[in-house]
Amino acid sequence: MDQAGNRAVALAPGRVEGHFWLGANLGLTADQVVQETRRCMSCGYCMDCEKCWMYCQDQAIEKPMQRGVVYGWKLQNCTGCSKCKEICPCGYIEMA
Repeated sequence: MDQAGNRAVALAPGRVEGHFWLGANLGLTADQVVQETRRCMSCGYCMDCEKCWMYCQDQAIEKPMQRGVVYGWKLQNCTGCSKCKEICPCGYIEMA
C-alpha cells in the first residue's frame, strides 16, 4: 500500500519483443477484496450514519435535526468509554 492508501495489485510478468514489461493486471486476491470492502469511502468526514449517536450509552452526542450539520457533544455527559470512536466507520471521532 502506498502513502495515498492505494493498494498494490499483482502483475503477471511478460515479454514484448525481447523487452521485459510489467504484464497484465491480475486483480486483487481474495483477502485484498475483503479488505477493500471494509474501507470507508468518506475520506474522514462524518457521513451522518448516526452510529455514534445510537451507541453512546451516556447520551453525550447531540444529533442535529437536519442532515449536513455537525453532531454536537455534551462533554459533561461523556465518560470516555470510546464506543463512539470504535463504531465510527469513517474515523471522524478522535478521543483526547
